[in-house]
Amino acid sequence: MSAIRTTTLALAALAALGCNQKDPVEPGTGSVSSSYFPLEDGASWTYLHSNGGWREEVAIERDGDSFIQTQVGDPSGESSVSTFVIEDGDVLRVEEDLLQDEELVYTAVYDPGFLRFSDDWVDAEQGDEETRRYDRTETEAGMEPKDSQPRAHTYTVESLDEDVTVPAGTFRNCLRVHRKRALDDPSIDDPTAQTEQEKLFWFCEGVGKVREENVMSGNTELLTAYELPESGEE
Repeated sequence: MSAIRTTTLALAALAALGCNQKDPVEPGTGSVSSSYFPLEDGASWTYLHSNGGWREEVAIERDGDSFIQTQVGDPSGESSVSTFVIEDGDVLRVEEDLLQDEELVYTAVYDPGFLRFSDDWVDAEQGDEETRRYDRTETEAGMEPKDSQPRAHTYTVESLDEDVTVPAGTFRNCLRVHRKRALDDPSIDDPTAQTEQEKLFWFCEGVGKVREENVMSGNTELLTAYELPESGEE
């Protein structure tokens, strides 16, 4: 699916979102999805960024066995289109197009995939951690692919039942996951590379990501609104 067609479809879905928001979902009380990272056709989320106060709009469209996530442009005009797959309970980003003013800048491919969420975290114990590895291949628009670069991230489950209050409301029993570049990641020859990507994520069942924080800068993304298809809806 082309980035332009995907962006057009997602913009239409986000236009319908507007400023609507739902009441916070309590796990196990009729939530529209049991997933902490719901990939559902037509789903959308809006996040308030503390850095600049802009609102990021994210939409999901199903494409066969894959899911296309479109992130509408930031104030500088930068946007992205990502492809996710689900394998053995893992949500993996396998491809991403970065665009500037709707023009493709580069495409990155991740093999076997950049982990975004794992169902194993739901049944983990506090403090459990794992390191995931993948290769990243970047291709600038109109150019040949660059050499693949190995990547490694370590994920730590820091909390299984944290309450989180954001503009969209208060969400109960959230997972808090810490992610940073692994110490043996070959790409961190730059001393700032590890800390710049050290992040915290809060996920709520039936909603998805409700908060994200960059550990180094303190910048946050807070959920302000979301729309998910009704249970059983195609």
